[in-house]
Amino acid sequence: MGTINYDIYENPSQNKDKKRYHVRVANSNSITYEEVKEKLSHSSSVTPGDVDAVITGVCDLIVKELSNGMRVSLGELGYFSPSIQAPSVDNPKEINASKIRLKGINYRNTSNLLHRLQSETQMERARVKIHSERLSKEEIENRLKEFFKEHDNIGLREFKALMNLTESTAVRRLRDLCKGTSPVLKHIGTRNSSMFILANKVQQ
Repeated sequence: MGTINYDIYENPSQNKDKKRYHVRVANSNSITYEEVKEKLSHSSSVTPGDVDAVITGVCDLIVKELSNGMRVSLGELGYFSPSIQAPSVDNPKEINASKIRLKGINYRNTSNLLHRLQSETQMERARVKIHSERLSKEEIENRLKEFFKEHDNIGLREFKALMNLTESTAVRRLRDLCKGTSPVLKHIGTRNSSMFILANKVQQ
């Protein structure tokens, strides 16, 4: 029987008179690919090299089949399918292939895999609290000023540590800092990058 540690967080809201709360998994640790290979090799006759070969083959197959619009089943593990998107329009004739992009890869678990997980899991309130520090906009800007005295840009991980935030809160704060007519930060790089530079509003 495994144990999932959870904690309770206040919902982000502008209404200070009516607070609501939600739960999240408190453990942010992960098992590495190398550890996965070792665990599989110890529990079966396959070697870490065999695992590597199978994973590489499965990834190649998934890419090939998803690129043809197929849904790929990996047995009890679940299903993978391509996800696409295009800008919202008033007239469907405005949409063509040049405006459609691959958004990501959908994963859907099987009901049996979920049932196995549910039967082998218990919930327990985390003893160590991992909550975001409550900072005003001014406090955030002041910390950024000090940070940018020695750095040219800031990433999600650095921002998270600098502001003492959980990852979800850090992502939300970064998004807000890039909005408005006078943004504090400017997102740089590709769409999926997490690098930001200082905008005009906060001066060093």
